[in-house]
Amino acid sequence: MPSKPVHRKRNKEASKAAIIQAAVAVFAKNGYDKATYKAISEISGLNESLITRYFGSKMGLAVATVNYVKNECFKAIKATEPRETFAEEFHAIGTALTQVYKKNVNNIITLFLLIPIDEALSDDISKENLLKFPDADRLKRYQENGEIPADINTVSLLRHMLTLMHSILYFVFLALRLPIKEAERFLHFNIDSFIYGLTKENKSLADLSLSRKVCTNFPYERRRSRRDD
Repeated sequence: MPSKPVHRKRNKEASKAAIIQAAVAVFAKNGYDKATYKAISEISGLNESLITRYFGSKMGLAVATVNYVKNECFKAIKATEPRETFAEEFHAIGTALTQVYKKNVNNIITLFLLIPIDEALSDDISKENLLKFPDADRLKRYQENGEIPADINTVSLLRHMLTLMHSILYFVFLALRLPIKEAERFLHFNIDSFIYGLTKENKSLADLSLSRKVCTNFPYERRRSRRDD
């Protein structure tokens, strides 16, 4: 008597992960508009119908892809042990993100290609989930010991920190294609400038953002000496 064929149950989460990984490559290469279900299907090895079944539409897949790439960056933050001082914490996160850029170039390119879609989401709940930052409370310890001004919201601060680091790393590491050591050196210089403006000049976060003083061309020591004068 012939044996019955074995029907293996599809692992939904594994299939979704495979589709997202394929979407990262396709979005990075072709952009959102030119990305096709066929290309994603060929890379993932899964039927095109599963894209619609699991994500609803190409927009839904793009949202899931943005979430995936952001989470890869957030893992780097969560993996860093809290440091004794805010400056050490900021620099440690910067080093961790630099390594993420080094190892996941296509992921980062995809993130920047899809951010406009992220910002244009009409679903407020989905947008809130996408913009949620992890472990913002870990910065409160530095606020409690006086390193961060008491009037600054730590969630907003972490958002500004990540925006600064992503902007610098994308520009110097991906756009300018500088060596990893040069990119990291430039990043840490700007982190020092941000920290000095935040903690020494004691300006509000909005003032710092609008004045762009975190991107000054003057060395840290030079700014300090001018202030002391």
